[in-house]
Amino acid sequence: DRLINGLLDLARIGRQRHQVERVDVTELLHETIELAAPRDAARIMMIGELPMLNAERAALKQVYLHLISNALQHAGREDVVVRLSGTDRGEEWELAVEDNGVGIPREHHARVWQLFQTLQSRDAVVATAIGLAIVRKQVEGNGGRVWIDPEVAAGTSIRFTWPKRPR
Repeated sequence: DRLINGLLDLARIGRQRHQVERVDVTELLHETIELAAPRDAARIMMIGELPMLNAERAALKQVYLHLISNALQHAGREDVVVRLSGTDRGEEWELAVEDNGVGIPREHHARVWQLFQTLQSRDAVVATAIGLAIVRKQVEGNGGRVWIDPEVAAGTSIRFTWPKRPR
């Protein structure tokens, strides 16, 4: 069921457009964190000022929900810390979801965005990439870029841009 629902979500991106509205990212993140339901030992922190964006609320919420859920699920530790931040880059905001988990090896940074790709750890399958495929399609469909920061020494830092003016 989750796989079918994920594929339907992926197929709907770009076909169903929602009203662009003024979105308080801090408020949206509070709602999203509640939906992600972090374990008691996990901490999610908003760092610094987060923007007000003109965006399709549902699209931005879906991006954050997948990124936060992935960070919580695949950290490889109960006491994961997820940091949410943003940087004003002029015409766009660069937003980040960072964790102190096991990280994604650099050689897999391009691969994880593809549908149905998995990463093998020593012990088990670490991830399926349908959530990140949705993130990528949603971000790019709204005029942004998404990437894994290769300079992070530990954990994972996924960054994406969101334009200040919607397409």
